Amino acid sequence: LREGEVTALFQWSVSPGPGRVELALTREGQLAVARPEQEEVLVYSREGQQLASLRPCRPFTGLSSVAVLDGGEVAALDRKGIQLFQGEGLECEGELEVRGLVSPGGLCQGEEGELLLVNRGGEEETDVVCVARESGNVLRRIEMVDILGEESEKSLCYQVAHQAGRSHVLDSGLSRLYTLYQVLC
Repeated sequence: LREGEVTALFQWSVSPGPGRVELALTREGQLAVARPEQEEVLVYSREGQQLASLRPCRPFTGLSSVAVLDGGEVAALDRKGIQLFQGEGLECEGELEVRGLVSPGGLCQGEEGELLLVNRGGEEETDVVCVARESGNVLRRIEMVDILGEESEKSLCYQVAHQAGRSHVLDSGLSRLYTLYQVLC
């Protein structure tokens, strides 16, 4: 290898079926795969073997995202809220009902344990929502309409990540990455 070159080695692959997938890695190196069109979350081992299909507390309704939280829990987001799975068998430990979700997108955990998600409410409404981990209460909502400007009808914000006091929102419709420096929660 020459300096600056990167080599990739094939390890394993999975075939989750048709449609969009959302991925998250657990602390143990397992892969959680959300299949929104099938309303299910599958878990694969480090070796690529399917271990389980998560059994939600209630059926998923508009499943959109999956994330791994600091405590090792797997969180699945749908239009009714967030379901939390924990333990070796990733059993459903409960759910956080989040009111007002229309078309939720990405999900991640903030620095203080709060959960951040993207919600598309209408034709030009996109919000980044901060939710209390304990109660599911909305702590803060950032309306993206002023940031998106005149092109907001073309926007497709469905991913969010948080690191070092900054929230990053990916807009695949406008091919942009927005970095929000203001503390959301």
